[in-house]
Amino acid sequence: MKGRTAASLLTGLLILLAPPCLFPVQVGFLKGKVSYSHLGSGWKTVKVGMELIPGDMIKTGPSSEVSLTDDVNEITVLENSTFTVSEKYENETQKQSFMLFLGRMKLKLGSGGKGEPEIRTQAVNLAVRGTDFEVGSGYDGSTVVLLKDGRLAVAGPSRELVLEAGEGTEVPFGEDPAEKFTVMTRVIDWNNWFVLSKESVKGNEADLLARILLRFEEIRNQIASYEELRASSLKEKEDLVRRRDELQKAGRRDEAVEYSREAAGKSRVAFHSNGPRSVRDATYLGMLFICSA
Repeated sequence: MKGRTAASLLTGLLILLAPPCLFPVQVGFLKGKVSYSHLGSGWKTVKVGMELIPGDMIKTGPSSEVSLTDDVNEITVLENSTFTVSEKYENETQKQSFMLFLGRMKLKLGSGGKGEPEIRTQAVNLAVRGTDFEVGSGYDGSTVVLLKDGRLAVAGPSRELVLEAGEGTEVPFGEDPAEKFTVMTRVIDWNNWFVLSKESVKGNEADLLARILLRFEEIRNQIASYEELRASSLKEKEDLVRRRDELQKAGRRDEAVEYSREAAGKSRVAFHSNGPRSVRDATYLGMLFICSA
């Protein structure tokens, strides 16, 4: 009976060797023209109630917006925006990740969810400690962050700036966040801000290109580290599976179950360290600048 129970546990654990479910978000509300593309495929119309998964890119048209929700969080992607649903694997834990390439978004973070998501723009990474904030990403790669409630860490290439409720910051592409401002004393005219960000590209193409290439180099280094981690995890998984099979043939099922569990963990690390996801982010980043120049 004990052997049969161990065998059942082993069968269940083998299922874990397959890639785990991804983080979906559901379309709760939309207006105007909103479309999506999965991993660079053709564009399709977004509909209320559908689920979007990592690898889906969303584009909103003029006077359009879409609301994306999971169990507790709500993201609103506003007009003329390009936004990607993603994920990352950090410290053996899956984590939601979203990237705003161009345009504006708002996020309201609920309690009791799957953890705080990561928000990225062309200029910064946002470690979400806040519960209500707005982000704008311009044609020139600059980013504006406005925090209504909570705390928010805005990370540039080499330093981090922590915003408190009622504070904001503006970060040029390729630079670190440096200064805060009080949201109440600085009203952002978003239409004018986007016009200025587009105009600032003209005549500064060489400087922007240099910054883009530097950003690409950073991403390439990240890809290399991900690939190293993936290769080592796959090798460890193979060794664990081989040892598991040996134990199973020897009738030592309880020990085989433990090796299956460890192999499942290595499989998850390898799956979420897949370099092509970062390559795709880099490609999209470059496409935006080429289109806006």
